[in-house]
Amino acid sequence: MANRLNPSVTVGIGLGFWLSLAISVTMTLHDWHLNPNSVFIDSGMTQWGRVFDTAWSWFLPLMPSLTLLCIGVHWLLETRKKDRLS
Repeated sequence: MANRLNPSVTVGIGLGFWLSLAISVTMTLHDWHLNPNSVFIDSGMTQWGRVFDTAWSWFLPLMPSLTLLCIGVHWLLETRKKDRLS
């Protein structure tokens, strides 16, 4: 069991990180572009502190959630693949 879980953890952490980063950047850029209530751009100046806070607020909950999801899916797929082969 431990041998099958280790590659899943490695893949899950990698995929979880990159997916979280991609979603965070995409959503932050979308929010920055829309600029609701002039939160991100005020008087023609970008409020970079707000932009980075928004990016973190997307990344921090996504990273553990997507990592656990990716670990579980990878482990399940690998287990099913090995069961079919044997």
